[in-house]
Amino acid sequence: MPATPATWLNDFIVNLTIDGIQTNPRVTHLANGNILVVWDSTDDSGVGSPAGIDIIGQVFNPLGELIGGEVRLTSGFGNYDAWNTGIAAMPSGRSGATVRNFEAVDTSIRIWLAEHFGGALSPVGMVSAGSGIASGLFIPRVTVGSATAAVFADLENEVNGDSGIVGQIDYLATNAVDNVGGPTPARGAVSDNPYAIALAYVPDDTLFPNQWHLNNTGQSGGVPGVDLNLLAIWDEFTGAGVTIGIWDDGIEYDHPDLNDNYDAGLHITVNGTVHDPYPEGPGSVHGTAVAGVIAAENNGTGTVGVAFGATIAGVDIKFDSVHDFTATAGMTSELDTFDVTNHSWGFTTPFAANTLDNSTFWTNFFDGIEDSTTTGRGGLGTINVVAAGNDRASGRDSNDSNFTNLPQTISVAAVGHDGFVASFSTPGAANLASGPWNGPTGSGIWTTDRVGANGFSDGTNESGNTSSDYTNTFGGTSSAAPAVT
Repeated sequence: MPATPATWLNDFIVNLTIDGIQTNPRVTHLANGNILVVWDSTDDSGVGSPAGIDIIGQVFNPLGELIGGEVRLTSGFGNYDAWNTGIAAMPSGRSGATVRNFEAVDTSIRIWLAEHFGGALSPVGMVSAGSGIASGLFIPRVTVGSATAAVFADLENEVNGDSGIVGQIDYLATNAVDNVGGPTPARGAVSDNPYAIALAYVPDDTLFPNQWHLNNTGQSGGVPGVDLNLLAIWDEFTGAGVTIGIWDDGIEYDHPDLNDNYDAGLHITVNGTVHDPYPEGPGSVHGTAVAGVIAAENNGTGTVGVAFGATIAGVDIKFDSVHDFTATAGMTSELDTFDVTNHSWGFTTPFAANTLDNSTFWTNFFDGIEDSTTTGRGGLGTINVVAAGNDRASGRDSNDSNFTNLPQTISVAAVGHDGFVASFSTPGAANLASGPWNGPTGSGIWTTDRVGANGFSDGTNESGNTSSDYTNTFGGTSSAAPAVT
């Protein structure tokens, strides 16, 4: 069948008011469907002032209708010439990155971002110093990811006469520049502006650079990019408004990196008594680490959680001295209190968790899980995340427990910083996702720990960690599950 000929929807009418010579046009679709056009201009008046070679841009809607007028994208960055523009669309939806020769002391490369807020295009700022490699760079080209830009250019080395191609990867540190010409929505907020989709957000928590599972740069010896890929979405999705229950061995909820995200009002009631999951002894360390993987605060110190905007509460099913959670009621009876629950624990005996067992404990246990998926989350169903287990060596399979292979639970296996499945991670067709584990020495999951000497770390016993309030050795499917939660 012959192909259908292309049809022009509309003519693009650019350069409506600019004098001078207009050359080297570049065009790309933005992720929101609009079209960004940029070009070199020798205009000596209007948006191109002051005199010289500048980069001009316009935005069109999908039908080729102009949104706003021409904008001098190099506005505010001195009177140097800029030319040979390249262009790429940012994944955020509203923005494009432009790169061009920049003549200051020598010929080098600079990157700018440009975005629009439903109206005319606005320059955001020069967010990278460019190549930093050599002078004599020409005809740059750029492509962008969620948080970085890759730039390549011709190299004419005036010292030894060589030529070639050079390249560099630059972080687009958009939080470090001012937005010229348009309001920036608060991070994590929902804006009425349909184009106000924020750019990649990088937390400034002091231990975040060590958290390879959030942003793997190879810092632990692993493969860069093998991470949870959260930088691209944190400006839109932080877990805000989501409640997460952590069934474990208690949570030190007054930890300074957890307390603002913890809501004691969500503590469950068991047999008429409100349950307090605060750790009752030095052995209660696991749940505090799990809590940090999920929701350690984005507060500039320590670690940060995968859902740092979420609200959490704990359930101590192991050490609680008031309630016996292995008795006939309580272990799963209030899962529907939360939108999501995490279970970084399991049953050690194969086929112990069995829906065909009609004993009171197992009947109540599975009824609680099933009920949560119909009554939780306002009738949408609670999402129950379960660790697959660390028992591959003993021949276990996630299908030998109805806790992990139920349709009402999500079983999570473990993957290391190199992208390979952990040698211990329990396999099975019931596993629906995988998350990060601690792997070789130096690749542990950094997370919150019991404050002081009560936790995994006492400040001296973990390589590379001098804090007794955080640990860098947490792992197994115990860390994989909350990372997915």
